[in-house]
Amino acid sequence: REFNRHLLKIIRAVTVHDGHVIIVGMKGFGISMMTRLACFSAGITFNKMELHPNFVEEEWRADLRKNII
Repeated sequence: REFNRHLLKIIRAVTVHDGHVIIVGMKGFGISMMTRLACFSAGITFNKMELHPNFVEEEWRADLRKNII
């Protein structure tokens, strides 16, 4: 039930004109799988950014530009 609710929220957000979603979460909770499913259902490309302990702000901005633009 919760899965369906969150899935519909993601689908609604990404299908709005110029809509996008940034989802942050821990690995192993199914967030990535749910987001991939929502994007597949909406016919939208899924882009994923991986963070690591030495991630700096410049890398974050570069990855964000690459994925959004």
